[in-house]
Amino acid sequence: MKRRHLRGIGLAALILTLLAPSAIADAITEPRSDFYQSHYEACTYVGRTYVAAGYDGKVQLLTSPVNFTVVAEYENGTELWISFTWEDGEGYLWGAYDNYSADKGKVGWLPMDDLTLKYDSAQFAEAHQNELLQNTGLYPEGDRALVYTYPSSGEYQELTEDRDYMPFSEAFSDSSLYIDEAGRSWVSISYYMGRRDGWICVDDPLNETLNTGFVEPGQSAAQQRGASTIGGMNGTAANRWQITLIAVALVALVLLITLLAVKRFYPKKK
Repeated sequence: MKRRHLRGIGLAALILTLLAPSAIADAITEPRSDFYQSHYEACTYVGRTYVAAGYDGKVQLLTSPVNFTVVAEYENGTELWISFTWEDGEGYLWGAYDNYSADKGKVGWLPMDDLTLKYDSAQFAEAHQNELLQNTGLYPEGDRALVYTYPSSGEYQELTEDRDYMPFSEAFSDSSLYIDEAGRSWVSISYYMGRRDGWICVDDPLNETLNTGFVEPGQSAAQQRGASTIGGMNGTAANRWQITLIAVALVALVLLITLLAVKRFYPKKK
């Protein structure tokens, strides 16, 4: 079968498997955030890893998009898993961060303008859509293989075959195929025993040194415009909660003055 006729078919198959609800449903975990619970209908699921890239060299984790209490700070380069996003009335996009297993369980929201998407399998598929083929039966030999984030990314996790669950010969029967510059064949994997969205070099499935294709994260929106995100909100979203407190205080002050005036001009009759 000619490869040129299979291009596009491979990309479509890969994108569908990456984004299929059945493949990600059991991976979705809602953030432990009061703000999320009260705004979940307006939130969008993302489920991808981002890299801290603030203009000031760091990113602040805040209680919520309307309460700017700082929960934690992360230096640029820190990887952060964003589960959901929410857009405020000023057009700023916020990402929910909730690390259950690490980071001492910190929960909060990050301005997405201070983050940049970590290059992953989905981005690789988009960038190489004209080079993807439909896999016609290739799969790693043996019962172990390294799953790279994308071909030659340098980042991998070990995968062990479980024949009772699904043998490798079946797991890769409907995957995409990519031939790298060195002529090595890579097959995609959308889901296997909890491992998602990766690539295995079937010619050398246990090679730990395939790192020639690593892609550096790009600049964040804040870095591109050369200004801090929080500081650039100009008294809108950044201090909405302070404005609310001031408004409440002013109302309370007016009520107090009114009560004092009533008491002065209309003294209680004996």
